[in-house]
Amino acid sequence: MITLPSPLRWLWEGWKRVGHAIGIAMSFVVLTVLWIVVFGFYALIMKCGKLFKRTPTPATYWHDVDPDYPESLLHSF
Repeated sequence: MITLPSPLRWLWEGWKRVGHAIGIAMSFVVLTVLWIVVFGFYALIMKCGKLFKRTPTPATYWHDVDPDYPESLLHSF
């Protein structure tokens, strides 16, 4: 490794710190944008796929359950 004179050494060390901070900020921005774009388009495609799917909506989601034997209701928990 080349040894730098002292006036350039502090400049080089400062530049490395600034470059590291810029790298962290840019990676955060780039990854955030990619996350939003990729999953955003995926969500839009899935949402559009559900629009064309014709499934009847039930009036209720309740399911009647018949107990196997009446004594099972005495100690349900």
